[in-house]
Amino acid sequence: LRKAILAEPSGFSAASARIFIVAGCYSNDETALGRVEYLKAKGFDAAVLDLTPAGLYRVVYGGYDDIELAKSEMEKITKGLNEDAWLLIR
Repeated sequence: LRKAILAEPSGFSAASARIFIVAGCYSNDETALGRVEYLKAKGFDAAVLDLTPAGLYRVVYGGYDDIELAKSEMEKITKGLNEDAWLLIR
């Protein structure tokens, strides 16, 4: 596990909640990093957010503080790039 590729974890509260658009979850770090690099080349602030309970690397397009902005970006992504993207709030 390459800890350096994971975003910093944070405690959840309503005041500190962030919205992430998830691109996908991958079983190995090299595939996850490849997806991050691809998304960065497309102009996204992509990162490996964390490891899921199942041990998968969760890759996000970016994180947002504003739900309306996240929904707007989500709509663009699902219509033009990845119809399987989804929102994660934490």
